[in-house]
Amino acid sequence: MHIPTKVKEEYAAKRRKNELLHERRVAEIYERIPEISDVDSKKLDLAFELGMKAYTASGEDYESEFSNTKAELAKLDDLKGTLLTAHGYPTDYLEPVYDCHMCMDKGFLPSDGSMCACLLNSIISYNYASSDIDNGECFENFDLSVFHNEKQRRMMSKMYDFSLNYANTLPHPEPLNLIILGSTGLGKTYLLNCIAKRAIVNGLNVIKITSYNMFDSILKSIRSDADMPDYISCDLLAIDDLGSEPFINNITVEKLFLIINEREAQRKPTVIASNLSKDDLQNRYDERIVSRLLTPKYNTVVLLRGDDVRLL
Repeated sequence: MHIPTKVKEEYAAKRRKNELLHERRVAEIYERIPEISDVDSKKLDLAFELGMKAYTASGEDYESEFSNTKAELAKLDDLKGTLLTAHGYPTDYLEPVYDCHMCMDKGFLPSDGSMCACLLNSIISYNYASSDIDNGECFENFDLSVFHNEKQRRMMSKMYDFSLNYANTLPHPEPLNLIILGSTGLGKTYLLNCIAKRAIVNGLNVIKITSYNMFDSILKSIRSDADMPDYISCDLLAIDDLGSEPFINNITVEKLFLIINEREAQRKPTVIASNLSKDDLQNRYDERIVSRLLTPKYNTVVLLRGDDVRLL
């Protein structure tokens, strides 16, 4: 699973923060209870001596030394705990400090190297925050009762089933892309958010963005002679309100074609919602874009009809 750079930086900062806290605690205790410093020195000496004997002693002798050293270390730990308690400190005050004891703030479990739940939750939270997804808009909260028209309610029930199946088969749905067309207020953005949220919960790297904001970021990169934002390599790209972006000759169509074409070449799924009809798409974009958006080989195209739910 892709780990955002910001999440990696947060884990590095977390480890450093806890390391500094541990260092301050050790310095505090050594100053207030010097006997504990002596205890720790004795423990280091014992560990060093045992390590040297691993090279010089025979197998049986080493096992005996190991057993004796283990017993001595246990006694020193008990003494350390007694000294801490006598001075009003908890016995684990000098233990390493972690936000997550399962992975020791590394994000991966030491037992098998699998991703820790804390890291997965951090990635999910980051993707929510960075992808403009309404957390309340999800399959679990999908409410068919808002559609008062029986025919529209049946249609949206089928759309719910299809979208849920599409989301659960990411990142390898068939066909690859989903294009949702229809006038305003029919639930296109809600469905887009449902799919994007399910993808994030399933551990995928998701970008959900309006077409306007996507092209605004592209134009800013062109003006500043910087690299274009990476809308190609994410596991799922969800573009809302296609057609709202500024139409600039030699830029809008070319960049949109580049993104869609490269994602299809890399088998990266894209979900698009638009108020435009098929005819509007053909009038606004050139044949290359339309063929990429509407060909059944790569796309499922859905046209929503009915009453504006927001007006209801």
